[in-house]
Amino acid sequence: MFARVKVFFANSILNLRHRDNSIFWASQLAVIISTVFGVYLASTEGLKSAVQFHAITELEQKYFMLNSLRQEIERNNNLILEFCDNGLVRDETGEVTALRSQIPLELNWFVWDLMLETERTLTIPTEVLFGVKDYIEQVKELLNEYEEDKRRRLYTGIQLYELASKTNEKIINRMDAEMKRYQKSLAPYQTFKVH
Repeated sequence: MFARVKVFFANSILNLRHRDNSIFWASQLAVIISTVFGVYLASTEGLKSAVQFHAITELEQKYFMLNSLRQEIERNNNLILEFCDNGLVRDETGEVTALRSQIPLELNWFVWDLMLETERTLTIPTEVLFGVKDYIEQVKELLNEYEEDKRRRLYTGIQLYELASKTNEKIINRMDAEMKRYQKSLAPYQTFKVH
């Protein structure tokens, strides 16, 4: 029995004393090693690409969210300024002297309300986020006061005008700076056309 196994082994591909068998097994080992190494390299590059894609997508979404919020604030600011320009009577020196009666001002906070429902809101820089939050709360408070207290409408109208004027300078400029930073980071990828 042992002799049969010895003869079988001597004539099989497992016998490494034959040059052809040694070359076959060496080539098979090289194929296995190169396959493992290739899979490792491919998975490493795939992981890098996936992480980079995720980072770019996150940055893109932050840019678009901030841009939408910026446009909403700018549009509401323009409505407030127009409302005040039409409602506040000024003398020749620019001093507010009277108030024309007007229908209440309706502002749209669609983007801000949506942002309150998503965790992405917390990815916006704190300075911008709290600046916008404080601004919106002040506007809503002044509009409520304007509608409810007719005796203080002139004073409230002036406060509303001043708030909208200052906000254009502070919040909008800060948002623009942040969006430029996002654009600069996204520029190498040319993922979208910026306005």
